[in-house]
Amino acid sequence: MHLHGYDTLESVGSRRLSSRVVDGTPLLADPAFLAAEAAGDGPWIDEISAVFDVTADDLRTLRHRHLSDPDALPVFTVPLVTGGAVLIIHRIDPTPDHLQYRTDYWLAPATGTGMRLAEISGHGSRPGLRWPELRAIARTASPDPLVTAQRLLLLAPILGDDAAGDEAVDWFARALEVVTGRDRRDRAVRDAAFMTVFPNDPFDEGAWSCIDGVWVCHARHSCRNPVGDHALRPDELRRCSAALTPAS
Repeated sequence: MHLHGYDTLESVGSRRLSSRVVDGTPLLADPAFLAAEAAGDGPWIDEISAVFDVTADDLRTLRHRHLSDPDALPVFTVPLVTGGAVLIIHRIDPTPDHLQYRTDYWLAPATGTGMRLAEISGHGSRPGLRWPELRAIARTASPDPLVTAQRLLLLAPILGDDAAGDEAVDWFARALEVVTGRDRRDRAVRDAAFMTVFPNDPFDEGAWSCIDGVWVCHARHSCRNPVGDHALRPDELRRCSAALTPAS
């Protein structure tokens, strides 16, 4: 499976990650999968799952059913208006005792090498996106409301922007309406949208600044924090910001 940007991914043992990926698009038809994406590892998994008419147990069953083969890792490619893409890779890393799950969010700009944007795992790195960036990605080159909704939900776990506000909640409420058929004005849907935007997770600090034309995050664990634990190099931070920042 050829995917833009995968030639830059790191090797995994003696086998490149690019040799182990499969197209994850069919999973988007499963409500439990989209519920799992929207909920991430936040504290409100039961409330968000209920809007999809599934349970947290359904999500655990889905993980076992779809995410248990280390040689078939589901990947999603979300295009950027700048010509690159965000790759979402659901990883399974075997250990002596169990399978360790994680999700990598890899930025593949239109030119040059790719870079890690965020990661969800026991020692993750996020947030990776501001709200204006996610909004632009969601509506890139697609008039289909379902595609927009799916992109929002796929990337929701790495959104962290305390300036997102009511607009972001409205967008996610519409996304939930599109994929679940429930009225976006329904209180449970609005609440789930709010929980998706503001998951109250210590990793999801959402303060951002534009410094010398580069958007940087102040969360300690964000790859986009130039002095953080997982910091991208200065040149990568600039390329990352340029690839994700909507044209004015």
